[in-house]
This record gives sequence, structure tokens and C-alpha cells, in this order.
Amino acid sequence: MVDEEQIVKSHKTLKSRYSNEKLLQSAALRRAHLNYNKISFGKNLNAKKKYLRLLLSQAHTAYYLGSFHACVAICGSLLEALLQTKIRKELREKGKIDFYYYFQGKKKNCIDTLEDLDRITFNDMINLSKHNKYFSIESFTDLCNIKEIRNQALHSRLSPFVQTKDNYLLNIERINKKITVTLEKSEVDELKDDGFQITSYYCISRMRNIFKELIE
Repeated sequence: MVDEEQIVKSHKTLKSRYSNEKLLQSAALRRAHLNYNKISFGKNLNAKKKYLRLLLSQAHTAYYLGSFHACVAICGSLLEALLQTKIRKELREKGKIDFYYYFQGKKKNCIDTLEDLDRITFNDMINLSKHNKYFSIESFTDLCNIKEIRNQALHSRLSPFVQTKDNYLLNIERINKKITVTLEKSEVDELKDDGFQITSYYCISRMRNIFKELIE
């Protein structure tokens, strides 16, 4: 059981940590820089969408406070949850979704139960979303990039955007090829002091766009 002395000590530690003026200034800059195209959820959200909104809020908090690895991880998890929510809705409306996938070495040609949906992987959901044109080509590309960045952040290391003469570049290693993501200097120049910050910015800003396309 936590006693009062421990609580007071913990409170002082947190107050000292998050009253750091430099930290608060950088958090305010990131927040102001990202504050565009505010996402509106409407007034009547079901339980699942409320959970997704919670993840969205936590991703923003992690980004503002400089927890860039955590922000990227939440963005990847949120996108996976978004796709599952979208597919679940379509399954409920149509009764089944034509889609080829493999489970325990056997080829399946459709998803017609929630159990089938639980079996498919994140990659399967991405391919299904592309096949059914859930969102634009640009957003699909961003979704694939965020997934790869999330995987790197969780399993090896988070890669930073690197400044060149005209823009910022991030190289993503995939199994058979290397993908280069480009951001214009005009979009992120205020964040240029930290390439990891820009990687996190890319994930959360593009995730917001995908969110708007998928959530009604």
C-alpha cells in the first residue's frame, strides 16, 4: 500500500519533471505546429470509437511531451484498431467479405465471422483495405510507412528524418526494397532540431488524415 509520504515524494518528482520550462516550451511548439484540421467526432460515439479517441489523445500527449517512440507505437496500434473497426462494420453490413488469406496453412477465400476477422494479420487488413479502397492511395502509402516505422521502433530502433539541402528524408528498410519518405522543409522546418521528433510528427500527422478517412 502506498503511504502518504511516498505520494508527496512522487508528486514533487513529477512537478519538477513537468515544470521544466524548456520541456514545456518544446511541447507547446509541437502542439501549436500540429494544431490543424481539427478532427471532430460528433456527439454520439459508440464504445469502440470512444476507445479509439482515447488512443488518439494519448498519441498526441506522447508527441507533445517528446515521448517519440511511444507516439509511434500508439499510432501503429491505433491504425490497426481503425482497420479492424472498419472491417468489422463492413462484415456486419454485408455478412461476408471476399478476401484470400491463409490460416494454419490453409487458404481461405472470405471473412464471414468475427473469428475469421480475429485470425487475419495487420498486413492482411492493410491488403484488404487496399482491395476495397477504404481510403486514398496517398493514405494507403502513409499507412504502410507508419506500420514499418512502428515495427522498427518496437523491434530495433526508431529512425530519424535527415535534413538535406531541400527537404527531409527517412529511409525505411523493407524485406525486398528500401523506401524513402520525403517531407518538405516548409512543413517541418520548425521541428528541425530533432530528426526523431520529425519521424514522430510524420506518423501522427498522417495517422490523423487516415483517421478522418476511416471514422465517420
